[in-house]
Formats: sequence, C-alpha cells, structure tokens
Amino acid sequence: KESLFLIESGLKHTSYTVILGREGGERSFLHNPGANLEFGEADAREEDLEWADHVHLGYPPLLPALLEGGGKPLARLLERACAAGCTTSVDMVMVDPREERKKRDWKAVFREFLPYTDFFMPSLEELEALLDPERFLSRGKDPLASYTEAEVADLAARCLEWEAGAVVVKMGRKGLALFSGRGPASAGEKRTWKDRFLRVPAIAPERVAGTTGAGDAAIAGFLAAFFEGGDPEMCLRCAASAGSFCVEAPDAQSGIPSWEDVKARAEKR
Repeated sequence: KESLFLIESGLKHTSYTVILGREGGERSFLHNPGANLEFGEADAREEDLEWADHVHLGYPPLLPALLEGGGKPLARLLERACAAGCTTSVDMVMVDPREERKKRDWKAVFREFLPYTDFFMPSLEELEALLDPERFLSRGKDPLASYTEAEVADLAARCLEWEAGAVVVKMGRKGLALFSGRGPASAGEKRTWKDRFLRVPAIAPERVAGTTGAGDAAIAGFLAAFFEGGDPEMCLRCAASAGSFCVEAPDAQSGIPSWEDVKARAEKR
C-alpha cells in the first residue's frame, strides 16, 4: 500500500541528492535529477486527487516540465487539486539565482501557480533568490544576518498580491513567520486564518549536528498541526519544534521523535 501512488519511469532513474555536510550546518549538494526531468501535470492522476485531502508539491525549480510556458503546467496541476477539494502547499529549493534568471521569469511563474496554493512555504533565502536575485547576491555568505523585518514583509506581500492563500517563511535560526491573505481553502478555517501575521522564534535544539532536512521537517510539523485543526500559532510552533528536533541529528530523519513529542516541545516553548 505504501507504493500505491508511485509511478515507475521506464527511461530515468529515481532522482537523488548526495549531501556532504559538516557538523554545524555547512553543506554541499551533488544532485542527479533523474525522473524528475519527466514529471508533469498528467502524473497527478484524477483518481489520486479525488482520494487525497492535501497535495504538497516540493521543489518546482527541480521539475522543469512543470515550468514550461511560464509555469502553466504547475498551475494547472494545483488548480485540479483545488477542484478535487484538496488543500495545497508548495515548498521551494535553493538554486543559483544567476543561472535561474537566465532560464525563466520567476515572477511570472509565481503569478501562475500561487492563486492555487493555500500554503506557500519557502525559506527566506529561496524566496529572495528568485524574486530579487541582485539583492540576494549582495548579502554575502550569511544572508539571514542582514534581513530586516520590512524586507521579509515585502517579499511575502508580493506573494499575497499574487493570490497565495498564506505564506509561511522559514528563517532558520530566526524562526518562522506567517503572512496570510485569503487563508487556506478549508471553509471552517477561513476566520482563523484570514489576514493574519504571526511570527514565532526558533526553538533551541539540545545540539546542532546538521541542518539537512530541517526545512522539510518544519513543513511536516506545520501541516500535521493544521490537519489536526491547530490554529496558526500552534502550526508555527509545531513547525519550529519539528525543525529543532531535526537538526539534533546529522541526517534528515533520525532526530525526529513521535508526533506527541513534537507537540510537547511546541507547547513548552
């Protein structure tokens, strides 16, 4: 049953990334795109969307078939998910802004898919690298150290103008921020989620062994709390909690405890 929705490619290997990390967080990535080069909107089958409650799509910059025509296939996939009654979320990935701006107009891509995205969940660096590459490149080796509150709000505001339901900005050691407009499509959640701004600090881990997977863990914590009916603040706190557990181990998974432990740390801080 776990492989029920896996689609096998007859032409490509499974995509993989080798991460070379040092204790403390410095990392290098060796990436083979493999079958991700083929993944298109038709791979999200109607029967799968009808079965699902939520569609999470990770890393559009690594899925080139979805970005053809300025992101129209990506937008159509998410629009179909919404029509099937799913809530949707999209995560980004760090790319070289110098190369990306040669390939496509990311502002145009955002305008295409954000109207069908309930939760847009990039890191702060990922968001600025795509929307304002010149400013990002001017920040040096530690971009997080130089961001102002106004700059974060400006980047999120652009996404809300392009009709994202809510923008969850992951900021590493600076925590997370939520900026919402219309909020998620779930009818019962609109009053709680509409037109909100919240920020929570990072939760200090017991130790830092590596940052691989911390952003993904934070998203998982946020969405798990959302599916349980958590309010915006609890969702952010669970995101911070899951991320803090993740960095206590050098890999992406072994530091994550039970969901009850994630919630307990979120409620304690």
